[in-house]
Amino acid sequence: MLWQRVRISGGSAPTIRDSDLSGVALVVQDGSSPVFADNNISGDCGCEDAAVVGGSTPTFEGNTFVFSGLDLLGLDGDGTSAHLERNRFSAHETAALSISGGAGATILGNRFYGNNQGVHVDGAFAAVHDNEFVGNWNAVMLSATDATLADNTIRGGEYGVSVGNGSAPSIRGNLVENVGTRGISVADGTSPTIEDNTICGSPSNLIVGPDASPVLMANDICADEDTAAG
Repeated sequence: MLWQRVRISGGSAPTIRDSDLSGVALVVQDGSSPVFADNNISGDCGCEDAAVVGGSTPTFEGNTFVFSGLDLLGLDGDGTSAHLERNRFSAHETAALSISGGAGATILGNRFYGNNQGVHVDGAFAAVHDNEFVGNWNAVMLSATDATLADNTIRGGEYGVSVGNGSAPSIRGNLVENVGTRGISVADGTSPTIEDNTICGSPSNLIVGPDASPVLMANDICADEDTAAG
């Protein structure tokens, strides 16, 4: 059971600004549409999350999430979604930002650093544009989604963009560089469009499964680092 330190419910729309919200336990529910601006949102470990459920449509702008993350948990057709702009997410043990169950999100101009995963989209939709991912073990995981991933910068960590589970996302205009294992990996049974990206500096810059069906156009893909070294 989640002990709710802050609960926004009943269709309300408050603005919460310049506050310290520690221990997380933040729940937005029942069709509410609050605005969270310039707050410090923190947990006691790298595992707690704030939750958005029940058709709510909050806005998060300029917040700092440390040792905490945000879960958008939709039910198909319930309208759960969020707008996230200029936030910073760090030190989360799983996914700093998780969107699932038919929820939606606009993720614009945020910074994700030092998380196990930056953004995980699973059976949901997200427009992930102009963000910076630095030193996340897996920057972006796309599963069962047609999300758009555009004009982001992804550096460091072990995995840049992972496409799996029947996904057909649009991945365009991103810089993926110096990732420890794989820059972009495309699993079997997926059909992403990968266009106009720069993918460099990794042991494997682009990995495509034998039964995947990607569309690859106008990418700048460097020689794999291990190949170049040989």
